[in-house]
Amino acid sequence: MSPEWMKKWAEGPSGFLTVFPPGAISMGRNLALWFIYNLVMSFFTAYVAAHSLSMHGGVTYLAVFRVVGTIGLMTYGFGATGDAIWYGKPWRSWGFQMFDALLYGLVMAGAFGWLWPRG
Repeated sequence: MSPEWMKKWAEGPSGFLTVFPPGAISMGRNLALWFIYNLVMSFFTAYVAAHSLSMHGGVTYLAVFRVVGTIGLMTYGFGATGDAIWYGKPWRSWGFQMFDALLYGLVMAGAFGWLWPRG
């Protein structure tokens, strides 16, 4: 944090570098990892929803939709906030990610509400 380094940082340019392993990017591998990620997120969402909704008798579609939609938005979207704060990712990009998270949350909420067992 010397004055010379701070001056150089202020003048720019500055950035972060992501280094990938050599070879072609495997879309199949990435899609498989994304699928596993979605399964894990769905499992934990079901866990939280089941425990939070088990306190109520006769759970309705709307109750499931509300709880699961909130968890889905948090699961898929809130992680992007740290990137905007700490890594300088543009807030516009954050907004797009939050919009995508909202869509994922709504789809997840609809599926859970539709498939939730009625007591």
